[in-house]
This record gives sequence, C-alpha cells and structure tokens, in this order.
Amino acid sequence: MNQILNFEFSEFNLITVLILGLLLLFVLRFIRRFFITRISKNHIKQLYQLSEIFIWIIYGFWSLQIVLKDSYYYMLAVLSICAIIIIWLAWFVAKDFIAGIVLKLADNYQPGQQFKLDNIQGIIVEADYLQLSVRMQDGIMVKIPYSKISGAIHYEARIDDKSSQHRFEIEVIKNYSIDEIRKRIRQAVLLSAGVSINKEPQINLKNETNDSCTFEMVVHAISPRYFQQIEGNVRSVFD
Repeated sequence: MNQILNFEFSEFNLITVLILGLLLLFVLRFIRRFFITRISKNHIKQLYQLSEIFIWIIYGFWSLQIVLKDSYYYMLAVLSICAIIIIWLAWFVAKDFIAGIVLKLADNYQPGQQFKLDNIQGIIVEADYLQLSVRMQDGIMVKIPYSKISGAIHYEARIDDKSSQHRFEIEVIKNYSIDEIRKRIRQAVLLSAGVSINKEPQINLKNETNDSCTFEMVVHAISPRYFQQIEGNVRSVFD
C-alpha cells in the first residue's frame, strides 16, 4: 500500500477497475456492431446510445468508489463529475436554442412549410425553441434539433407553392401484385427530389394483361426541371 494524497491507495483496485472498464468497452462495442447497427428503427438506436451513457456514468461513480473509497477526494471527484455533467447537459440544450435563434433570424420557419433535410421530408407542424417538428408523408412525426439543421443543406417552401404537373405512363411486368406495384411507384415518386409532397401523386391502372400492366400517373413537382428525374426514378424501380 502506498500513501498518496493522504489516503490508502491500492494498485490492485486500480488494475481491477481498468480491466473491467476495458471489458465493458468491448461488450458495448460488440453489441453496437453486431446488433444495434442492424436495427432499422432509429428510436431503438437512440435509446441504446442513452443507455451507454448511463452505463458509463454508473461505472465511473463505481470506479471512484473502489479506487478512492470514502475519502475526501472521492467526494471532490463526485462533485466535479456532477458539475461536468450539468455543464454538458446545459450546453446540449443551449446549442439547439442558440442555433434556433440564428436559424429563425435567417429562415422564417412557419407551420405549413415544406421541409427537406437529407432523407427527412415533410411538412413543418411546429417550430419551438429547440427543434422543428416535421410530419412525413407516412404520418410519422420527426423532431429535428436546430443544431442538426444549422450548417446543413435544407429546403423549405410555403405549402401553397404552385407546383407543376407531369403526366406519363409506365408498363410494368407483373412480378408483384397490383397493390404492391402501386405502392412501389408511389414510394419512388415521393422519394424523388423536387416532388411536391403536399399533393398526392395519382396512380391509375390503365391496362392489364396476364403478363404486364400499364399505369398512368400524374405527379406534381416544384419545378418542371424535376419531371425527368421523377419519371426516371419510377422507371428504375422496375428495370
């Protein structure tokens, strides 16, 4: 035993804590790599990330208890960690609040606007102090922190923007049911750049044979220059 900073210090306890910390790191990374990354639901991934933070906080307090025991320095370390956590949480909230102020000065976000950021596209429902609430085409509500929007390329437009209409036909081999083909066409249209998401595409079955079927479609885009891209996206699904 060595006298360090006026308390009993055990090299064995320190080595034990370090070994357990490495094992914990390996286990958490193993779970993330082979299980969490294969899950498509974002809320489960976010829950796991929060769980990791919670686990490391518990491990940190436990490690201090083992190494420093009930000394004065243990209480000092606990208070310091709590202060760091509070400061980090305050900054986590403040950065979205500050980013929101900057963005609102530059972009007048209002409910009813179309909004697109990466693969998130929908209608703004609410613009509060920390985040945008966007309703996507499938009805899912997505909350986007302002800090994620700041510095990223995004698009917003009034819901009453005039859109251009494009009509075309596509013949599809009947490898799927009519409902499944219509679903795939709609998805391809809505995932296309420049499509007007506040107007539902019209997908009508025009002709059907034993081997194929022909659909007539009417889609809406914010500009005619997106017509060919939207049509190309639909046709590529069945190439």
